[in-house]
Amino acid sequence: EAEVEIREILRQSRGFGGKKSSMTADHLGTFARIMLAQGRVQDAEKIIKATIRIMKASGLSDDSFFMAKNNMLWGNVLVARRNFTEAMKLFDKTRESLRDNQYLYKKLFEDNPGVLISLLKTGRTEEAMRFIAAKYRNFKEKFGEKHLKTAEVLATRAMAYAQMGEIKQAMKDFSKSIPILLEKKEHFGHDYLKNQGFQILVEAYIDLLTQVHEEKLEKDFEINVSAEIFKLFQAITGSVVQRALGESGARAAAVNPDLADLARREQDANKQLNALRTILSNVLDMPPDQQNPDALKDLQARIGVLNSARTTLIDEIKIRFPRYADFTNPQPITLSQVQNHLRPDEVLISIYPASNQTYVWAIPHNGKVRFAAVDLGKQQLHQIVAKLRRALDPEPAVFGDIPEFD
Repeated sequence: EAEVEIREILRQSRGFGGKKSSMTADHLGTFARIMLAQGRVQDAEKIIKATIRIMKASGLSDDSFFMAKNNMLWGNVLVARRNFTEAMKLFDKTRESLRDNQYLYKKLFEDNPGVLISLLKTGRTEEAMRFIAAKYRNFKEKFGEKHLKTAEVLATRAMAYAQMGEIKQAMKDFSKSIPILLEKKEHFGHDYLKNQGFQILVEAYIDLLTQVHEEKLEKDFEINVSAEIFKLFQAITGSVVQRALGESGARAAAVNPDLADLARREQDANKQLNALRTILSNVLDMPPDQQNPDALKDLQARIGVLNSARTTLIDEIKIRFPRYADFTNPQPITLSQVQNHLRPDEVLISIYPASNQTYVWAIPHNGKVRFAAVDLGKQQLHQIVAKLRRALDPEPAVFGDIPEFD
């Protein structure tokens, strides 16, 4: 819906100011955000590059709000593409340009989760830790330990500790933060960038768990690494399409129109809550002298009322439709649940390729689950498969075109 609206706005904007006006460029930046939220990363990057070209041609300097905002957006696009080195170059450039504007610096740079991830991914761990420490204190005080934002920062701190070799503290932080992220991941909605950030943090935990497994430290931390990773990889492979189908399926599976309407109202209330929480977070980040206490109190009251209404809807749905949560927020299946669904002579082979390793489970109906972490990353695996497919399907014109099969 947002894409339909912004396309119409752009059409009108080109009519008023032309294709290369600063007004059109500003709306293009919004268009890029919408593309990124949908996961259309390549489209988002093309649009944001066009936005910045127009803004530069219009005479906007790098320290202007619009240029800084869109450079940060370009950096976030690169984070979504996992190009952390180039993202960090853009973030550094923006930080330098905002040196004399501390409010914008805090709003655009300090409060951007992509910056923290990029600092860690480019080896600037100590620098990242300075930001993390301040953010964690701030969020813990404002929102409490169980809030999604606080848990995200704590998981980021765990990722930093893991890179510093402090396994014990990293495991402690991950064990506190990851369950909250898993429980509340529905609050990320269908936003691609937020889900990418969630996936990066969970993958960092998986990497640490792999290290614990390889160094035979499972007893020390009282954890079953195989079962934990099996649960985690399910949590990060759920797609936007799967979630949308789940919500649609929940409404379709409702046995009567009234129940379907309840499901729709609960889903709408959840989207409104996410929007209001984002506004509240932005307001709280403003300097105190720029905050309107009455408006802030009203916003918090609206969130409270809407949250209570949603809770009431959920309670009613649970009574009348117990399987609702199975559609909208399915929980990861455990190894023992898998075993219960297998026949005596069956074994399930489950394979999950990650960035640096591939995880493999052999799950029998009875007995011990076998687990291995193989030094074969996703990209390497793609290359092997691509080479194999070329040999199997070469589309030859003559016999000499057929390659030897490996």
